Amino acid sequence: MYQRRTVLRAGVTATALAVAGCTSQDDATDATSDGTDDDGVDETDDAAGTDSPEENTDTDEPTETATDGDPESVARVRVISSVGLVADGAISAVELVVAPTPGAGPADLRRTTVQWVDERGSYDLAAASSDTTADGTFRITPIKDADDSAPVLNADDDRMQLSMDLGAADEVSGVEGFGEPLQPGATATLQLTTAAGATSTVRLTVPETLAGERAVTL
Repeated sequence: MYQRRTVLRAGVTATALAVAGCTSQDDATDATSDGTDDDGVDETDDAAGTDSPEENTDTDEPTETATDGDPESVARVRVISSVGLVADGAISAVELVVAPTPGAGPADLRRTTVQWVDERGSYDLAAASSDTTADGTFRITPIKDADDSAPVLNADDDRMQLSMDLGAADEVSGVEGFGEPLQPGATATLQLTTAAGATSTVRLTVPETLAGERAVTL
C-alpha cells in the first residue's frame, strides 16, 4: 500500500513538472511574439501613413477670402445701378452707384481700381483722390453715408457714386477723361477691384438709340 502511494505521488509530480514546462514554453513563445510587435511592425504601418488623415486638397476656396476673420480680405463692392450721360448722340460720361456686398468688410474706394474694356481699348482707372497712376480717374460722391465714412463703404446700406469721363467732353469735374464716348449699341465691361483683391464685374450696354435723351440706363 505504501509503495502504491509512493508511485502515485511520483506520477503526480511528473505530471506537474510536464505542465509547468509547457506553460513556460508558451510564455516564452508569447514573449517572442510580443517582442516582434515591439520591434516596430505597428509603428511601421503608422509611419507609412495608412491611417493618417488625408491632406485637404480642396481648391474651391474662394481667393478673396485669403485669411479667415480678416475683414479686409473679403471687402467687395457691387454695382447696383449704371447711368450714361448723353452728349452729341453718344455716352460722354458714366455714373455707377456702388454698395458693399452684404456681410463684407469695409472697402476703401480710394484704393479701389476700375478696369474699363471696350471695343476701342482697355483702360485702368483710379480714384481722383488717390496717388495711383492710371489712364483716367473717377470721382467719388457719397449718396447715403450715415456715419460720414466716405469714401469707405462700411455699412450694408452705404451708397456711393463713381463718376468717370469718356473722351475730352469734361462732363465730370475734377477727373481725368479716358478713351472715347460710347456710341449707340456699344458695350463696355468694367471690373472693380478692391485693395483686398476681390473683384466685381459689370457689363454696360448702350441703347440702340439716344435721340432726345440726356441720360440713359446702361
